[in-house]
Amino acid sequence: MSTEALTCLALETAAGPLSCALLRGGEVLGTATAEDSSVKAEALSSLVSGLLTGVGLNTRDIDIGGTSNGPGSFTGIRVGIAFAKGLSHATGAELRLVSLSDALAWECEHPPETFRTLVKLGKDQLIYSSASASAGGARNIFGITGLEAILSNHPSQEPLLVDPRIDLPDRVHATKISTPFSVLIGRAVSAEDWVAAHEMEFLSDAV
Repeated sequence: MSTEALTCLALETAAGPLSCALLRGGEVLGTATAEDSSVKAEALSSLVSGLLTGVGLNTRDIDIGGTSNGPGSFTGIRVGIAFAKGLSHATGAELRLVSLSDALAWECEHPPETFRTLVKLGKDQLIYSSASASAGGARNIFGITGLEAILSNHPSQEPLLVDPRIDLPDRVHATKISTPFSVLIGRAVSAEDWVAAHEMEFLSDAV
């Protein structure tokens, strides 16, 4: 099915503050970000409702409900997937999941074949992971660790995409992500060559 004119509601609940975006054919119609850093289902529902009202749409106009399935906060991931599942059941919108690492590659005009991402989780935690386009989106999460340890072990030949909330030393060459995570998720799941993620099963009993 062509995604050229489909409307996508994209959610980012795994890392950072709650955010959502509406896209049609890959173009951004609107975005919203919660001021509160807590991840709650009620807050996400209110955020989405306000965004839809602001652009003159309702849930029945949504064709794709997209969200990330990690890496990130387990509670946040559960909230996002549960909301997207509920939307799918209520409206028939297609549920699509994508790893946050893969979605962040859409910050680049020409996504690298292999790359690594560094995302802030909470106040003091970082998530460092890799992804490979050539391996069908295969990824490896190196875990949550300190910034200096990450930078000292990062392979210099691999591009590094970094959460803009992370302050890096001047010596580090990296691409700061300027686009809202929810928009990148929306572009990823709206792409013609989108491939269903395989990590949904480990959350199936939790949401």
